[in-house]
Amino acid sequence: AYQYFRALLRAMEQAEDAKDASHGHSDAPPVDEDLRSGVCFGMGGCMLVLSLLEPRLLKFMEGVGFEADRSKALEFFERAGGWSRAHHEPGLSAAQEGLRRPLCDLAILVYHLVIATNLPMVDVDLPFASKVLSWNLARFQRGIFFLYFAARLCVSQVQPERAVESFQEAMASPHDYRQLHHMCVWSLSLTFLAMQDFERAYECYDMLSRESNWSKAIY
Repeated sequence: AYQYFRALLRAMEQAEDAKDASHGHSDAPPVDEDLRSGVCFGMGGCMLVLSLLEPRLLKFMEGVGFEADRSKALEFFERAGGWSRAHHEPGLSAAQEGLRRPLCDLAILVYHLVIATNLPMVDVDLPFASKVLSWNLARFQRGIFFLYFAARLCVSQVQPERAVESFQEAMASPHDYRQLHHMCVWSLSLTFLAMQDFERAYECYDMLSRESNWSKAIY
């Protein structure tokens, strides 16, 4: 899969270079936005996962041709939407984004708001994550994923009361997957523990022990 994504990336960049060289008058067909966003998501996802490997395994993977550049992985995710630290709005509108651009935005939020809270990362950028999140919340106001990340942002900013409200709002949003609801309840329970509100934390764990498919020992 990685080799296919890399071949698609080279073809995409060659088409873009040809267009730039001809000042937009190239006879080559334009790069499809769905393909472009898909390649950005695929390359970024591969590189990000590889960069999280154990160092000895990572050296082996790089030795056989894989690239594990975490900063480049994040650049691929940002490229799908035309994001820049210098501007509040993305460079690509919703009409230009491509099918997989929202997945790239979700990947940005996963990195800065989930992975970075569990592993030591030096390039966490909460203001940038907040910018990406705000833009998507304006589009998907009841989207459980973005409501969940809004709560995670509050947790990262040490605002537990606001985090509780956001988790509860995400749980109240309409969706078809009970597992997403449980994901919010789990994060909510951890927030209650941090606030030393053990009674409400117990209520979360009691509900999960009855409804969730996770090991009961966890709860």
